[in-house]
Amino acid sequence: MKMIDEVYNLLAIADPAGNITAFALPVGDLRQSALRIMARYPDVEQVGFVYPPEGGSQGRWRLEMAGGEFCGNAARSFGLYVARETGLQGKTTVDVAISGSAQPVTVTVDTGSGEAEAAMPLPTKMGPLPPGIANYEVVFDGITHIIVEGEWADAPESTLKLRFSEIAAPYLGAKPPAFGVLFYDPDKHILRAAVCVPALETLVFERSCGSGSAALALYKAAGQPDGEYVPDGEFVFDVPQPGGVIRTRLLRAGGNITGLFIGGRVTLRKP
Repeated sequence: MKMIDEVYNLLAIADPAGNITAFALPVGDLRQSALRIMARYPDVEQVGFVYPPEGGSQGRWRLEMAGGEFCGNAARSFGLYVARETGLQGKTTVDVAISGSAQPVTVTVDTGSGEAEAAMPLPTKMGPLPPGIANYEVVFDGITHIIVEGEWADAPESTLKLRFSEIAAPYLGAKPPAFGVLFYDPDKHILRAAVCVPALETLVFERSCGSGSAALALYKAAGQPDGEYVPDGEFVFDVPQPGGVIRTRLLRAGGNITGLFIGGRVTLRKP
């Protein structure tokens, strides 16, 4: 897949359940490059910059998100992109480096069907919040998510923005790489994710959110609030969102989380 849009240094545009992600070459100021790309392509919700292995070696490819954040959807899309760029075919695994994660992310892909599942980094902190305006907190190295339940499926975006501001205020002062509020409607089983990247000064109501889906699965599997706790074994939880469905898998053994995955189909297109 060769670069088409040389003005914006774009390599490809990925669609993982509607969370449109641009892959570009790292040229100049990455923040300004990302903002230019998002202005040129209004459906793009985020931008990642591609660093192939030096000298054409067989080393690990790296994706640097524009705000230094972690993104699960970008990671799994990048795994599929790398597999195709390096000539891999069929079902295979690719290890990629991505901002916001201290460890490489393993992505299991099928280059024929476009399926891509990423093994997510495990949270550094999670648990219920004191009674108030939110329910649960899940902290990953590169992004923090706050879950708030309510009748959000049909709420206007203006209402969600106000609630986001209320919830985000105590967190954004610390300038996390990224911060999300997950508006979850348990009756209609719909997730609407609002994600802020402070370095870019952006707030996007994402069509789908990979790390947010993983956070919601952790919340549900912990029995919050309706007793779905799974002591050991595999917990599979589909998360419908405005842009599509992300499938999550959580593995637990001996009472500990041993694996966390997000998956689904990804399409890649030329810019």
